[in-house]
Amino acid sequence: MGNLKNKEVIWAIDYSTNLSYNDLATPTYPNGHPRGSNSGHLLYLMTYDQVNTAVLIRDINNGRPFNRYMPTLSYLNMFDDANDSRYDGSFQTVWYANKAATGFAIGDTINHYAGLITQVTNVGGGGQIISLAIVNPGSLISGQLTGANPGGITSTSGGGVPGSFNVLWGVTTIGVTNPGTGYGAPPTVVVSPGGDIQAAGTAVLGASSAGNPTVPGFFQQRLVLAGPVSSPQQFNISQPGAYYNYNISNPIEPDNAIAGTLVSGQLNTIQSMIAQPQGLIMLSDKQAWLINGGSAGSPISAVQINANSQAYNGASFPPPIVANDNILYVQSKGSIVRDLVFNFYTAVYTGTDISVLSSHLFYGFNILEWAWAEEPFKVVWAVRNDGVMLTLTFLKEQDLIAWAHSDTQGAFKSVASVTETVPAGAVDAVYTIVQRTINGLTVQYVERMTELYYPLGLTDAWCVDAGLQYNGSSVLTFTGAQHLAGAIVTGLATDNLGNVTVITPFAMPVNGTFTLPAPASPATGFTRVTIGLDYLPQLKTLQLDTGEPTIQGKEKKITAVTVRVNETLGLSIGQTFDLCGTETLNLSEIVDAILKVTGRRRIKLPLPFALANIQAAGAEFVFNHLLGKAPPLNRDQVTMLRTDNASLICFRQRIA
Repeated sequence: MGNLKNKEVIWAIDYSTNLSYNDLATPTYPNGHPRGSNSGHLLYLMTYDQVNTAVLIRDINNGRPFNRYMPTLSYLNMFDDANDSRYDGSFQTVWYANKAATGFAIGDTINHYAGLITQVTNVGGGGQIISLAIVNPGSLISGQLTGANPGGITSTSGGGVPGSFNVLWGVTTIGVTNPGTGYGAPPTVVVSPGGDIQAAGTAVLGASSAGNPTVPGFFQQRLVLAGPVSSPQQFNISQPGAYYNYNISNPIEPDNAIAGTLVSGQLNTIQSMIAQPQGLIMLSDKQAWLINGGSAGSPISAVQINANSQAYNGASFPPPIVANDNILYVQSKGSIVRDLVFNFYTAVYTGTDISVLSSHLFYGFNILEWAWAEEPFKVVWAVRNDGVMLTLTFLKEQDLIAWAHSDTQGAFKSVASVTETVPAGAVDAVYTIVQRTINGLTVQYVERMTELYYPLGLTDAWCVDAGLQYNGSSVLTFTGAQHLAGAIVTGLATDNLGNVTVITPFAMPVNGTFTLPAPASPATGFTRVTIGLDYLPQLKTLQLDTGEPTIQGKEKKITAVTVRVNETLGLSIGQTFDLCGTETLNLSEIVDAILKVTGRRRIKLPLPFALANIQAAGAEFVFNHLLGKAPPLNRDQVTMLRTDNASLICFRQRIA
C-alpha cells in the first residue's frame, strides 16, 4: 500500500481511507475497511455460496461473493452472447458444486452432467465418497458445457448429498475448423487442456469411403481432384499456381478455387481426366465431357466454366492413353477399346470402336491395365484378366490399327513403359510382372521386353521368355539361372567362331548351373548364350474374302503363301486340327479321368522328375540291353510329361 501512496504520486484514489471515495461502511467497519476505499472491483461476483448451501461454498477459485453491482443493460447489449466469444470470456454463468458429497453408501449410482454415470465403491465417515467407478463415460461436444470441470451431480440413486467432483475428460475426436495448406504429411495435433496435462494425436486424412477424391489431374496450372466416393460426379479445382489452395472469396474472383458437379440425367462416376487443347476431357462411366471456359481452348475461372457432353459410351477404370491427338480408352461396358478425337467440323469429340475386327480377343474378358510404348513401334500393351497380353499397333494417320495377343508359361499381371536410351536409340521400354510356377513354387518376376534390334544378326535375338544372357570368354558351363529351376529351357548359343545354334531343350538344374554340349569342331566353346523359356510365335490370317460376291462358306484352295522373315531358324506353314476336344490335361488329371471311368480307386504318389529320370534310365538299361524290348518308360517320355497334354494334331510343311 505504501508504494501506491508516496510523494511521487500526484493523485491516488485506490484504497483511499476517505469514505466519500466509495468505501464500504459496515457495522463491523464503521469507518471503512482497513484495506481502503474504491474496492468496487470486488463487488461484481455473484453470491454463489447462498444459492444452494448443500453443494456450493465459498472458495478461492470462485472468488469473493460480494455481490453489490451488476453491469448496466447498455454494457450487456454490447455483446452477442450467442456468437461473441468475448461474452464467455467476460462473464461467468455456471458454478459447479464444490462441497464434499456426504451421506452416500457403497453401490450408489451418481448421474453427472454430459451422460457421465459413476458408482460409489468406497466411503468414509459421514458417507463421504472416497472412490468411484465409471459406469458410463459420457461424452462432451465442443460448446455443450462451459467451465473447467463439468462433473457436477444431477441425481443419485441413494440418499447422498451431492458435492463437487473433479472429472478429467479425454479428447476422442477433433473437428477441423481451418485445414490449412502445404502439408507434406499428416500433421501432429497437440491438445493442451491446461496445467501439465497434454495429449498428442495424428490427423488422419481419412479413407476413400469418407469422401476423398479418387481421380487427380492438372489443368491450366490448377490441381483437379474429382470423383469422391460419396459424390462421384463432383470435381474440385484449386486456385491457379497454388495446388493446395482451395479458398474462395466474397465476392467471387476469377482466380478462386472451383467446385462443380457434372449435371446429367443419370449418375456419372468420374473415371479419368485428360488435358487437351480444347479443354479438359473428363471421362465418366456414362459419358465423355469437355470442360472449358465456354469455347474451345478458353481458360476456366470461378466465374466462367462449362461442362458439355461429347460422347455417351462411358469409360472404365484403366486410365486413357493419348496417342498423338487420339485418346484411347476402354469402354465401361465390356472390354471394347475406343478412340476419341476432336472433330474440327462438328467441334465435338467423336470416336470409333477400334477393337471390332478383333472382337474374339475381347468378348468375355476384361482389360485390367495397359501402357503406351510410342517408340519405336507405336504399340499399346494391355493385360487381360486371364493373364494374356494384348498388343495394339496404333498409327492412326497411316490407318494402321492392328491387334495381336501374346501368352507365356504363366500369366501377365501388370505392365508399364519407361523411356530409356539403348544402343538402338531412345525407346519406351516395356516392363511386365509375370506370375510363373517354378520348381513347384508360384513366383512373380519383373521382365522386360527386348527391342527388335539385330546389328550382329541372329546372335542378338532374344527368342525366349524370362531369359538371361551370357557374354564373355569361350566356356561350356554357365551359372546364375536359379530363377528357372526345374523348368524346361532352350535358347540360342553362339560359339567362339560366330556360329549360332539352337539349344536343345533341357530341365534347368535347381542350382541354376548348366553345361552345354561342346560345339562342332574347330569351335571350342560359347561366347554368348541366351537361355530361357520357349514360346511359339504364330501368325493366323483373318477370314479370307475377296469381295463381291462373297466367297465365305465356300471351299478355298491356297496355292502359295509369301512370308518375309529374317534369319529364321525354322518356319512351318499348315493347319492345326483339334481332334480331342478343348481340354488340356496334365498326367495327374488324365489318371483321375481313367480311374473315374473304370470305377477304380488308387492312391497317387507324386514322383519328382529327378527320380523319374533315374527310373526311366534304369528301365532303358534293363529292357533295351538285357531283355531286348522297348522300355515302358524312357527319358524322352519324362521330358514330354513336363508339358501338359495339348491333344492337337498339326499338319504343317516346313519351309525354312
